Amino acid sequence: GSRSITRSGIRVIRKAPCLGVAELGVNTRQFLIQFVAGGIGGGVGAVLLLMTIRLPRFDLSALDVALLLLALLPVLFVVFALHELGHLLAGAAVRFRPCLYIVGPLKLERTRADRGWQAGVNRCVPLFGGLAAGIPDSVDNLRQRMAILIAGGPGASLLTGLVALAVLIAVRAPAGERYTFSGATAVGYLVLLVFCLLSLLVATSALVPSTTKGYSSDGKQLLRFFQND
Repeated sequence: GSRSITRSGIRVIRKAPCLGVAELGVNTRQFLIQFVAGGIGGGVGAVLLLMTIRLPRFDLSALDVALLLLALLPVLFVVFALHELGHLLAGAAVRFRPCLYIVGPLKLERTRADRGWQAGVNRCVPLFGGLAAGIPDSVDNLRQRMAILIAGGPGASLLTGLVALAVLIAVRAPAGERYTFSGATAVGYLVLLVFCLLSLLVATSALVPSTTKGYSSDGKQLLRFFQND
């Protein structure tokens, strides 16, 4: 997600003050709406997905289960990272200069002297889901360019989710048969399945119009642009 204000005729990104853990209960209504809508959409999509890929049987040891659980957080991090990277890449394609990239505890920020990027630690818990920001090089067709930047995040999540789905479909058993996976193969398959589900869920929930912590979802920002046309 991103937030912007108009300064000297150019819409630029504003850094909102970091919110503490105690403020997580604010705007719970919008959060719940987004969570429920995304959950319903993701749930329906998950059912259809599982019907499409025909899940194999899994023979998992205790070590396999432990490895799978340990992989969940890194997978979630990658899903959010690709979503925010999608914003920056789409923005760069329409002449937005990337200046901020936050995912989880990672914070990358372009230095004021424009001498490259500086790595830091994000201590703002509400931003752990990610934040990307860019500055336009001009105001030419700015509304359309902003819409492309915003759509880049859900687009990246949707694309990577569909690629993972294609791989899962490619390795499914023929009709009437069912494979049994074990060991590293089973863990790898399940990690890819979780990545696929989370990517599609993030793409869906990001498009639900909502506002949390003063930050508008991608869907709400796109809706605002279309309504103002």
